[in-house]
Amino acid sequence: MAAVLEVHLMLRKCPELWTIQRLIRGYGITTRSLVSMDSWQFDNPQPVEMPGPLTELLARHPILVAECAAVAFRAAGWHLERAGAEAIFTAWVDTFGHPQLDRDRITAENRSCYAAIYRSIALLARGAPGMFLAAGIGVETVFDYQGDLDRAIESAQNMTAWILGLGGAAPPDGFAVRRSGADGLCIYEKTL
Repeated sequence: MAAVLEVHLMLRKCPELWTIQRLIRGYGITTRSLVSMDSWQFDNPQPVEMPGPLTELLARHPILVAECAAVAFRAAGWHLERAGAEAIFTAWVDTFGHPQLDRDRITAENRSCYAAIYRSIALLARGAPGMFLAAGIGVETVFDYQGDLDRAIESAQNMTAWILGLGGAAPPDGFAVRRSGADGLCIYEKTL
């Protein structure tokens, strides 16, 4: 597998499965299988046949991992993790065959992909008022959110863009405002 492009969404509440499916379907990605587990050491993995509300599933097992099929990508997937009362949704795609996505910055060659991701996140934020907190996008990222957004931004590695609510977390160092919109979202892109 080549590098992976990851999109991390910090959410004030757990999304429903149909929200996730709608979000990834626009990229030709469909969920094939789900497994719930208790930790990233794959403790107590449980196949999930037809989940009920994801909030209930995450109350029993804090991590839900999806294997996906993708039309345009060699591999793709997503996972949903409970972070206290909040949730972290991460979607990823293998960049093999798409070298323009395996970059440590936004370029003319990959800008349209980032623009599509920005639009999807803005639609999610508008469609589920109060759910969206922030998003980080990057290649082979290191990301840990435990309820403190400023700390998560500060400690994150390999991010190329952040989407934050206006008046929310502090803008990350080394990033410049790309767009600040009436939708209440501010997009920051890596400058260094």
